[in-house]
Amino acid sequence: MSFRLPVGVFVLVFAILVAALVPGRAPGKAAAAQAPEQAPEQALFAPEQALFAAAAAEFRVPVEVIMAVAYVETRWVDHGSIPSFANGFGLMHLQSNEENRSLDDAARLIGLSPADLRSTTRENVRGGAAYLANLYRSAYTDDQALSRSANVARWYRPVATYLQSNAASVQRNYADAVFNTIQRGRSKSTPRGTLSLPGSPTIVPERGDLEVVPNDFTLAARVRATGRYQSMSTAGKSLAPSLHALDREAPSDGWLTSPNFSAGRAWGQRGVVIHTCQSSSSSCQSELVRAGSGKSAHFQVYSANGFREQYVHRWDKAYHCGECPWVNPPPGVPADQQNWNEIGVGIEHEGKTWEFGWYTDVMYARSAWVTAYTCYFAGWGGCDSGHVVGHSQVQPGNPDPGPYWDWGWYMYCVSLRYNSLVNGGEFSDCLG
Repeated sequence: MSFRLPVGVFVLVFAILVAALVPGRAPGKAAAAQAPEQAPEQALFAPEQALFAAAAAEFRVPVEVIMAVAYVETRWVDHGSIPSFANGFGLMHLQSNEENRSLDDAARLIGLSPADLRSTTRENVRGGAAYLANLYRSAYTDDQALSRSANVARWYRPVATYLQSNAASVQRNYADAVFNTIQRGRSKSTPRGTLSLPGSPTIVPERGDLEVVPNDFTLAARVRATGRYQSMSTAGKSLAPSLHALDREAPSDGWLTSPNFSAGRAWGQRGVVIHTCQSSSSSCQSELVRAGSGKSAHFQVYSANGFREQYVHRWDKAYHCGECPWVNPPPGVPADQQNWNEIGVGIEHEGKTWEFGWYTDVMYARSAWVTAYTCYFAGWGGCDSGHVVGHSQVQPGNPDPGPYWDWGWYMYCVSLRYNSLVNGGEFSDCLG
């Protein structure tokens, strides 16, 4: 008969270890003298494990919830003090931007400055836990003392608002990803030991109103069963702009019409072009929908929360890659149409090509659905590097998406999403 210690036992053990591993915000000489007694490579658990346990005990947040949120946000990669392109920091990816002020909120809750949470792993984890506890109080106004917070299932609704997005689709998919991580568990080896979250497969989240919101995998199953996602159109036929808002394409979370497009495509869709905005999401949005800018894209994916905003139908031509030559077009293509505007689906991503930083996991994961759906609807029979290219690959001299775009991880996510559309199956290591 197999036996596994419950997660709560791990919490107790780690909390006891905290005094030795992280005795305070500024360890004294005695603590420093004790550190060499156990070499990092001999440690069973990485020091971050104790930080998670200590924060769980301090703020009455289940350690499973804290660790799962951190895993979905950063895959337990601290990134030092280097910000993401959403200006987020640390294991908990606490952000300070136009969409999300969780860094500032967390700092206020624990009485420290945002700089402390940006630069210190311990305070980043504490801040994330305090912020989660505050979200719980907002969700359960009748339990301000967190007397029922040990019930992990109750944390679905607070977790759903961690990204500070009002979009139900973002909330549902994010919370599902966190709870999938809790249910399946995760483990990761580091040079300083192991980070481990034992799985809790019997936990059934209390989704509340979000129960009726379909997640991305439910929508994929619907597409696979019916062959369509759109509510009212036939692929290949352009609709009047006034009807665009009634007919978002998978997997759009919202529609904002750009006037900068041409109806229809004479040569079909032949690939996806990955772009970086070189600006914030709001600035990018403004440029893509401004009349007279001459610029547009089919989608933009926000770094802060993965929100997927659509501006132009896939089967219409957006103006995202007009200086990208279409190499070896079929006979009969006029010279002024031999570019990737004619054949490419353009996806913009919030970020800056040459500014040192990192693209967020939620952005990679939710963008991967856009690319996978494009490949699936186009009927290319695959969704690999032969169908997905960077702007820099089709326009010589253009750098984006740049050296910090993780092509290996992105295409891994794309392949999982495409396989879900073709063969079924739910959840993966890529945000869910």
